[in-house]
Amino acid sequence: MKYPRTGSFLIPSILLVLLLILSKSGLFEFPTGAEAQGVLMDKLFYYLINTTLWLTVGHLINLSICVFIWGGLVRFGSSSLIGQKIQDFTSILVYTIVIAIILFGVINLAPSSIFYFLLLIFLVLGTLLRPKILSLISTKYLSSEHPFNIGDWIELINRSGAQVVTGEVYDIGRRGTRIKTESNCIVLIPNNLLEDEFIIKNYWGISKETEFEIIICLDFSIPIERAKRILFAGAIQACNENSISKGANPKILVHNTSNAGIEYSVKFLLNPWQENTPSEAKDKILSTIINHLSKAGVYTAFPKNEIFYTKMSDKNLSMNSTLDRIKILSSIEFFNSFSEAELKKLSENISPATVKENCNIIVQGDEGNSMFILIEGFLEVYITSESGDKIIVGKIAPGGFFGEMSLLTGEKRCATVKAITESRVFEITKNDLAPVLQTRSEIVKEISMVINNRQKINIEKIEESGHKKIHKLDVLINKIKVFFSLTK
Repeated sequence: MKYPRTGSFLIPSILLVLLLILSKSGLFEFPTGAEAQGVLMDKLFYYLINTTLWLTVGHLINLSICVFIWGGLVRFGSSSLIGQKIQDFTSILVYTIVIAIILFGVINLAPSSIFYFLLLIFLVLGTLLRPKILSLISTKYLSSEHPFNIGDWIELINRSGAQVVTGEVYDIGRRGTRIKTESNCIVLIPNNLLEDEFIIKNYWGISKETEFEIIICLDFSIPIERAKRILFAGAIQACNENSISKGANPKILVHNTSNAGIEYSVKFLLNPWQENTPSEAKDKILSTIINHLSKAGVYTAFPKNEIFYTKMSDKNLSMNSTLDRIKILSSIEFFNSFSEAELKKLSENISPATVKENCNIIVQGDEGNSMFILIEGFLEVYITSESGDKIIVGKIAPGGFFGEMSLLTGEKRCATVKAITESRVFEITKNDLAPVLQTRSEIVKEISMVINNRQKINIEKIEESGHKKIHKLDVLINKIKVFFSLTK
């Protein structure tokens, strides 16, 4: 709150001295009796000098109160609404007393004339100052009801239900409230509009963490259980990787149905203006969910307005169809060098398996001769050191694969893989892969290069556990050939 400086006294003080000199000189005394006839100019000068004199006195008194009391003895914060109201009230009181002195002492109006004159002034001022009066009333409402405070994160919704602005309350003034948006823009909303035109949604009304939601529509052909599994896995991966919804796991609920399909609500907790803004959090969660849906062969719903004279082809992939399994395998890095015929032969022998939440798929040290491909869900990979410490190596999202060393060389499992969410996987055994490798043994080198590159990426985390086991490319190729009894 800014207060006048002491230098502001100079000009009013000089003017007051001059007016006092003129008033006491006798040059502009009020004419009375017979002298009052025909001396209109003398009356006007008398009214002008004395009215200006009292207004100057009132101005100096108000200035003194602002400088020495509100600016010295008592100080209010820069955003204090109460302090500003008290200062305004004292100013109005001082000038009201001065105007009363002018009306009664200088102009000598009759009481009845004063009443009608004041009534007229109030009507004119009330009309001219209506926006300011409404703003003051709204400010009183904001300060008494406390719908929000500076620093709160709010959303303004108009009467039609549309979102107008969302952001942090930056400042609450006498006439308007400033809101800082996610793009660091300051939006000024008049206080009277806040009271009359908007519904105020305060996200920080109870706690700092607020629940947000994303609506995703999937086709009716997708079973609800499967849809929830994919959406939950995508949401929890995004939350874990981006520090979102630290207080609780995201929730997946059936929100509604429409002509396009079933709408699902992905709800998550967020502390706005910390690590992620709401828009950033929604972007990260939605991007990860779309990636999970794509890897699982599921796509968002589309309006069903067309008329089909033949059976409409299913746009979503099915785990039970050989052609769909071929499409899924062809998107996996491990099978980049496989031909379509080889993928078809492999797809005919595999089927999806469901793994419950918190269940281990493979365990470190166990025997094994198969690998797994994650189709839906989210997995955690960890290693147990010799001292018994659990070291998390990484996470696996849809499209990822694991256990390939046991499949290709017969080695024991070098890590434990646990399902963070309910997941679906393909298991490929030695018997499934052997016919393909025996038909085209040169594919072994290409597979070995993929595995070797993966091991180089994970070497730092694996070294921490003391379970370092990195194969040289030629050694790895020979091990695979020996394990599958392939000719060199």
